[in-house]
Amino acid sequence: MKTIYSCISCISCIVCIVCISCIATGQVKDNFSDGNFTQNPEWAGDQGKFEVNSYGQLHLNSTGSDTSILVTRSSCVHSTEWSFWMKMSFNTSSNNHARIYLASDTPDLLSALNGYYLQAGGADDSVVIIKQTGMVNKAIYRFRLYRTFHPTNSIRVKITCDDSGNWEALIDTTGGHNYIKDGIFYDNSFTQSRWFGVMCRYTSSNSAKFYFDDFYAGPILRDTISPEIISSQAKTNQVLKISFSEAVLNSEAENPENYMVVPVDQHPDSVRQDHAFPGLVSIFLHSPLDEGTMYSLHVRSIIDLSGNRMADTIVPVFYYPAKANDILIHEIMADPDPPVGLPDGEFVELFNRSAFPVNLENWTFSYGNYSKVFPAVTIDSKDYLLIVKDSAYLNISKCAVLFTSSSSLSNEGTVLALKDPLHHVIHSVSYSPDWYRGSFKEEGGWSLEMTDPDNPCGCIENWGASTDGSGGTPGRANSNSLANPDERDPVLLRAIISDPAMLEVTFSEAMDSLSLLSVESWVVNDPDGVSCPVVVMPLPPDFSMVSLFFGKPFGKGFTYRLNIAGTMKDCAGNKCDTTRSIRFAYPDSAVLHDVAINEILSNAASGGSRFVELYNRSEKIIDLQSLVIAGKDTAGGMLPDALPMTSGGHLLFPGEYVALSANPEDICERYRPAFPELITRMNGFPVFGDDTGTIVIARKDNLAVIDRMRYDPDMHFPLLATREGVSLERTDPDQPSGERSNWHSAAETAGFATPGFQNSHCIPDGGMDDDILVQPAIFSPDNDGRDDLLFVTIHQADADFAVNISVYDSRGRLIRIIANNVLTGSENVFVWDGMTNSRSKAPLGFYVLLIELTRPDGTVRKFKKTAILGGKF
Repeated sequence: MKTIYSCISCISCIVCIVCISCIATGQVKDNFSDGNFTQNPEWAGDQGKFEVNSYGQLHLNSTGSDTSILVTRSSCVHSTEWSFWMKMSFNTSSNNHARIYLASDTPDLLSALNGYYLQAGGADDSVVIIKQTGMVNKAIYRFRLYRTFHPTNSIRVKITCDDSGNWEALIDTTGGHNYIKDGIFYDNSFTQSRWFGVMCRYTSSNSAKFYFDDFYAGPILRDTISPEIISSQAKTNQVLKISFSEAVLNSEAENPENYMVVPVDQHPDSVRQDHAFPGLVSIFLHSPLDEGTMYSLHVRSIIDLSGNRMADTIVPVFYYPAKANDILIHEIMADPDPPVGLPDGEFVELFNRSAFPVNLENWTFSYGNYSKVFPAVTIDSKDYLLIVKDSAYLNISKCAVLFTSSSSLSNEGTVLALKDPLHHVIHSVSYSPDWYRGSFKEEGGWSLEMTDPDNPCGCIENWGASTDGSGGTPGRANSNSLANPDERDPVLLRAIISDPAMLEVTFSEAMDSLSLLSVESWVVNDPDGVSCPVVVMPLPPDFSMVSLFFGKPFGKGFTYRLNIAGTMKDCAGNKCDTTRSIRFAYPDSAVLHDVAINEILSNAASGGSRFVELYNRSEKIIDLQSLVIAGKDTAGGMLPDALPMTSGGHLLFPGEYVALSANPEDICERYRPAFPELITRMNGFPVFGDDTGTIVIARKDNLAVIDRMRYDPDMHFPLLATREGVSLERTDPDQPSGERSNWHSAAETAGFATPGFQNSHCIPDGGMDDDILVQPAIFSPDNDGRDDLLFVTIHQADADFAVNISVYDSRGRLIRIIANNVLTGSENVFVWDGMTNSRSKAPLGFYVLLIELTRPDGTVRKFKKTAILGGKF
């Protein structure tokens, strides 16, 4: 680069030629789009401390506490304009600030020099222009419009100096191009320069938080470009907001005659220019716009600050406030590692399913415990927007850079929520790795995609792993897109007294919050009659839970019933069954054997989930929130892996069932239970062995055991082709869980599991007229769910006797010993599964059961009962 050392004005033609050469060759212009700072122009100094990042910005990338500089050649001061963008991602201080050297006679910016520099930050967090003479620094202008005490300081500055030493300072405090004139001042101390540069002073915590871009130092650029309208939107049905490409003249910008709304042909009542951002105007209409109707706004006679007139312009305007599910969380890449074909970065894709563009300015996106605010970004109708951390996806789709960490999205799942500026939930998703359905894609590199955007509240049934070869479809139609309507009616699941006068109600799925608001739609039957809540509060983000506030407290010892009326519906419009009611009451404390382990699926089918079914065999109302479940216990009674059964209240009334699973959707999909609402999700699940293991349920407060059972493969029906996906059922919840004969494989006709309802193998109803009852008379142990087991029920007045039960065939040969000197109670049930002592299947035919009851005094009572083992030929 040619260097000019003098620009001093004189009458000599030679000097004039030198000045012209200075203007032509001594300027700086660098936006770092070439990816380096080593040429065009060349920067010297602490080159190892800086880089050009993926956004095409000059970035300080240092460590420790230090002062780092870069300089490049620059010649003139008079008739010169300087402009640049800078960002400091910290609150500045005396040890953390930046300088832009506009002019310096030496490249050593840390030594004595003659020149000017702008300092952003310092002890007083100011933006100030300083004249340096040798080692003396004097502030000659202090910006009025901005201070650098923000967590992130992003500004764009323009400074000019004319031939006479008259300076003008302009700034855009948002980092954009809408400059505001901050002030003017005079200084004519130095008229020549050799160097332009940057200096960063920092402590170790801020050693990589300085950014610079769009440096220009050269002839003053005269504005000859007319302003344009770059965006228009209706903030309300009577307020329009217009954004021009630059600041415009106030007198014309605020003239209502320059605006006309067509076809209603109305001029606005008034127009107000934003004085902080003079490229923005707000237009206040006399008559409101109709929602969802497209209008035309005619704009004329707009002039910028340089006198350039905008051509008469027509722009479309409409009023359409986005409603629930207009903008969807449509695709989620929570675990991009290892990459399949996409950049190694997380993203969440939004999809605008409405017929109108939507400006997301001041909307919020929440993920887990974090929440970020959108800048002014518009997502067009039927278009996409990616929420990302950095520039990795900028070439793929329109992006909003909101994530601040490369691991913002939990691989284990979390709640994502999109809210408008009034904090209305537009859409929410609680994603889970279970949505991969056991696929290898769960290991990373594959996104989760929504199947049907017209079923926005669907969970696992409307989401799945991408099938695109790149691992996902950011910014385009999902690979698994197809019609998948929600045809299930929502169900009222449970109600819990959370405070003396407050009821917390849970539905089976996300609900339309507006359909829940009527207090008359909620009716509680109590001992005094009926009552309705005084306040109804649907709870975000998905409104599947509702808080009801009543005028009087609920009483203990009473069971209440909640009925619903009206047109409550889910977010897909399916109406809730109003004929169904639910019970609620204050719960009781559980003790030993109140709740029974009634069924277990420990050896799930490939890719499937496990479950444990519980049955309330007591007369109490038990809150599952007070219980834990564990996959093992220790000799000292400790439960090292105990997990809470539910995260909220869940009442189990006498005689009711509930199945616990980490993935209820998988259980429902595989086993089609009669009551899917009785399959309850656990946040986590104990580790069970596939074939052998222990299950313990206990109280949460003191770990007192409620029930325990140990299972092994021999408890299954021996003729099963496989035990995978087959549950073990308890035949009698009133008999000990440790009694091996009290367990049997679920019937094939029942789908090999019966989660949430009566087991396929259970004691048939029968009278106790006889002391000993054998039923059914004919049984067929083929695991078809019909009379697969033979039950021997013994009923005696006293409980102090031992039982022996032996089975003989028609030729008098011993086939099976069912009980051998078993000490029993007053009523006991024993089971024969049709197997011999050698665990082979007994032949079809007639059998005799010899039953002996022995009392401590030696008295023996003997009974003979018959049974027929039948089957299919």
